[in-house]
Amino acid sequence: MLHTYGEIDDSLRTKKYLPIARHVWRMHQEIGWETWNKATRSLREIIEEIMRVRMTESIMTSKELIDGKIKEPEKVITYTIFPPAILTRSDLQQGAMKLLHGESIDSSFILVDDMSQKIFTIINCHMENGLPADFWFAGVKEDDELLDRRHMKLGYKLREIPKRTKNLTKCAYACMDILKDVRNERTPQWSSSPYHSTIVWLSCAINIICELSNYDAMGLMYDMVNTERIYKLPDFYAAMIPWSSTLQMMSMMKRRDYQLRIMGLFQSHCFSIKGIEDIGVKWMQDEHPEIWHASIERQWDDGIPMPIDSLNVEILGSKEPKKIPKSVFKSGVFEWKYPGTNRITPEKLGIERSEAIKGVNLDITHETPSDYEVTSDNIVSIGMGRDTKIMK
Repeated sequence: MLHTYGEIDDSLRTKKYLPIARHVWRMHQEIGWETWNKATRSLREIIEEIMRVRMTESIMTSKELIDGKIKEPEKVITYTIFPPAILTRSDLQQGAMKLLHGESIDSSFILVDDMSQKIFTIINCHMENGLPADFWFAGVKEDDELLDRRHMKLGYKLREIPKRTKNLTKCAYACMDILKDVRNERTPQWSSSPYHSTIVWLSCAINIICELSNYDAMGLMYDMVNTERIYKLPDFYAAMIPWSSTLQMMSMMKRRDYQLRIMGLFQSHCFSIKGIEDIGVKWMQDEHPEIWHASIERQWDDGIPMPIDSLNVEILGSKEPKKIPKSVFKSGVFEWKYPGTNRITPEKLGIERSEAIKGVNLDITHETPSDYEVTSDNIVSIGMGRDTKIMK
């Protein structure tokens, strides 16, 4: 029996966003929101650790590239340095960061729990010339009082600001009032550098983490930052505040154009199956196998769409995103229809699922026909970052 939309309490601030959070929605359908809520109590710490692992690996991959230890960087996929959420080719990493963030920037990645509406993790990074110069964490695993710092004018604790403010924009600026003071205390030499934040609801972050297709992940990111403008929902689901001019310009494009532009920027349009960190795999398989099945195994069972099909997907009955009809909420039918039926699976690639979950880089793009049969001959590399195994 599938759980329904009506079972979720209306007090959940992000309930209206679930139609476009397709992986989180599928998990709710299969395990129910109460079970999901209990799981997220331990998941908060896991998400923080995943961010630590990704950021460290991205930085170390960048360092090895600069030191000349990576011989074929165009075949090595890693994450952007900040935030560590977007796949990129290692040789494009620094240039992409400069384009998005500028020459000198402080940026805070802020994660907010859906249930408590409180901040539970902040990752801060200072970048110079597209490379990290300093970073720190605060949150679940940190024994400090940073999240209890109070806003000088509002009087709210930092962790409580999302619950006390009406939207993510006001929340982000109030958080940055405190975080700029922290930056100026820690690193006064950068006190004149621009500052921005990326603020994300936990369910939104999980939805992106669960997506295995890099093309679909970019589409989901477009959805998350356009929930207010296109889907006519009350607020952003995720936002960079203030927006970088590059991201703001791209977010105003049509969904398909955005996917093409950002895929060209970060990966020269090549298709990748995103890897999942060992700590996340272990948490799901050992503690919550029902989440593992609903979020990851289901994608392998159904197969991953070809890149061209990800560009042409119909969301909630529409090829071009638009306001979510009330009928969708009433029916609880949140459909994503891919035009082609051909799918990519580990079996077609000739590899085990345990190997595929480390990440696979293929030589296909959006120009590859929808009915093209992908095989092991299309594998460029397996794994991510410094653990990449070059196949051809």
